[in-house]
Amino acid sequence: MKQLELKRNSGKSLYQQIYTELRAQIFRGDISAGELLPSYRFMSRKYQVNVSTVQKAYDLLETNGYIERRHGSGCFVLPLDSFEFFADGVMLDSVEEGQSESENVIDFATSTPMAGQEETSDFIRLINELAEQRPHALFCYPPTRGVPALIEVIHRRLVESGMSVGEENIHIVGGSQQGIDLICKSLINKNTVILTEDPSYSVATNCFQRAGARIETVPMEHDGPDLNAVREKLSKFPIDFYYTMPNFHCPTNVSWSREKRRELLSLAQEYGFVMIEDDCLGEFSFHDAEHRAFRWEDTTDSVIYLNSFSKCLVPGLRLGYMLVPGRYEKKLILAKFSTDIASPAILQETLALYIQRGLYDAHLTALRSVYAEKRRCMMDAIQKSRHLSLPYPEHDGGVFFWVRLPEEIDASELWGRLHHQNIKLLPSAVFSHTGLLKNFVRMSYVGCPTDQIGSGITRIDAEIELMQLGNQTKV
Repeated sequence: MKQLELKRNSGKSLYQQIYTELRAQIFRGDISAGELLPSYRFMSRKYQVNVSTVQKAYDLLETNGYIERRHGSGCFVLPLDSFEFFADGVMLDSVEEGQSESENVIDFATSTPMAGQEETSDFIRLINELAEQRPHALFCYPPTRGVPALIEVIHRRLVESGMSVGEENIHIVGGSQQGIDLICKSLINKNTVILTEDPSYSVATNCFQRAGARIETVPMEHDGPDLNAVREKLSKFPIDFYYTMPNFHCPTNVSWSREKRRELLSLAQEYGFVMIEDDCLGEFSFHDAEHRAFRWEDTTDSVIYLNSFSKCLVPGLRLGYMLVPGRYEKKLILAKFSTDIASPAILQETLALYIQRGLYDAHLTALRSVYAEKRRCMMDAIQKSRHLSLPYPEHDGGVFFWVRLPEEIDASELWGRLHHQNIKLLPSAVFSHTGLLKNFVRMSYVGCPTDQIGSGITRIDAEIELMQLGNQTKV
């Protein structure tokens, strides 16, 4: 077990800090399964805290399944031996650590933007305006499907982009992740089979798996999934859903070719499965290249479409929307009602006005310009590095890179070593449902200042060399 770093003036209680630090060490493997944690009194003396503070932290670790108490023996760490637990644990750890503003942290993990002064000021101004003009609209129950103003502006944007969709198909949700959760609650059971790529966005696939679904995977290629593998799966058993992110796929950043999009839609119609399309990064094409979602091509209600404002605007807004085929509308709206009744009216009304005033489009234009420059900077640094490479051709958009390490380097070990140096990224084990992808990392430029990108990658190179040296010494 490594030294804990407790900050007494951070605003976070000491027991929560102890809990968070120990949980992170368990995820990273700094504390092994079966290891005995230090006693309450030892921790109390070492870190100058009350015994009850340590006990409270250990209670929380036990409640959440990280340790077990053995009468007369102490507290022992439980094994984290499943992909589901490890992947969600690492992602939770990354989100809870948040977007760091510290100069001592190089953050290649975060893929959501910080709220800038301009966006913050705009939202405060619009909330004040709404509070003066329509205060009743902000503090009452909104319709479960969403406030009419927000549905209307989203509908207008979609129709102007060329999509055939009715307002009745639009459901406001608490980000794409809530949409996935509602699908799990209403449409998935123990007999459901879901096909996706390996690697894929594990927070979604683990959610499906917890709902009882069986997850099947196919390899990802430079222009989308291996369609021969898809056809082979379909020849062996029926599938119910295909989950994917066809635009700037997480974690590979691959954007599907038009040919593969059309072919998979054709297969969905032929075999009767439904696409679950997560398009939360579709806005991030930097040179107007066409990245049309499946839903634009769909004429037979074969697509459940998810989108979110978290990646494009601010993550704390927690608003997104679903486009729901009519046959699923009743089940999904009842699932939404039983989950939270409705998304907050004050946020929906403010976002609607933000879009109506043209502020959202202006924000997107400015954000794309900043991101395009940062992306070029990171790509140049990766290409100049000694030990990092890109397995797929570069797509001019998206918010992260899927980076290949030398074959002998385990990404999870590298992640743990870098974490101690305040360098954050995400290892391939988080995204590979099969466990076959060991030497890849996902690196985002969003949370890292441009002037730190090059030095961060230089430090990653240096750590890889130390790991290689250690491997040679073992031999």
